[in-house]
Amino acid sequence: MNVKPPRADLNQGTLKTGSTNKVDDGSAKAASTSVDGDSLSLTQAALEMSRLEETLNNIPDIDGNRVNELMTAIANGEYQIDTDKLVSQLLQAEKDLF
Repeated sequence: MNVKPPRADLNQGTLKTGSTNKVDDGSAKAASTSVDGDSLSLTQAALEMSRLEETLNNIPDIDGNRVNELMTAIANGEYQIDTDKLVSQLLQAEKDLF
């Protein structure tokens, strides 16, 4: 089994048992927590990524308002399809695959 050493250019956090430990990432702030003698420290960048991930998870996958607008337009016969634009985008998507 070949085990590679950690890359020097990556900020390697530390995990210790029995003490609170902070990651020295060159910034002034890092978050630290400990539970039953174990501790985990996160850099500001990791905390920001966590907040962004949480924000993204709270955004709905489907825009309900847009769906209702489209359904109303279709029901009223007002929805127009730009076939030239549709074909152009389909061809571009096909080109992007290869």
